[in-house]
Amino acid sequence: MSLSHGTIGNILVRAETAGLSWPLPADLDERKLESMLFPKAPGRPKKRTEPDWNHIFQESKKKGVTMQLLWLEYKSQYPEGYQYSQFCERFNQWKKSLQLSLGQEHKAGEKLFIDYAGPTIPRKSLFEQLDKPTLRPLPPKPYEFAFWRASRVNIDYHITV
Repeated sequence: MSLSHGTIGNILVRAETAGLSWPLPADLDERKLESMLFPKAPGRPKKRTEPDWNHIFQESKKKGVTMQLLWLEYKSQYPEGYQYSQFCERFNQWKKSLQLSLGQEHKAGEKLFIDYAGPTIPRKSLFEQLDKPTLRPLPPKPYEFAFWRASRVNIDYHITV
């Protein structure tokens, strides 16, 4: 039998930890000896408390609410709960199970979707104050461009594109 010095040292430390000494007791068979030298690792921790994904989904739609904030609320209620990365991963898996889709088919450049998303970005110039920016998708053709509009209420915001 060829064992390294490290392996023999490891077994001797395990025997000392288990309270074994030489000569071994006569009633000690191989199974008992193995279970004393190599005890089974503790089992997996009990299942963590699942968050209320519906509530988190509704809260995530609110302005200024981030996944970090939702996770901190969850961790304050359940300190033994999921860590942030697992929380986000499970939320994304849950969201995929909803199978939400807009289901629109269109050719590139045929339709324009304008999204007034998020907080406004103040922009000042010498002549005007623009406080209602618009976000537009990148055009499919290189000669199209996007520009700032003074308002999103007037009819001009969607005619000249």
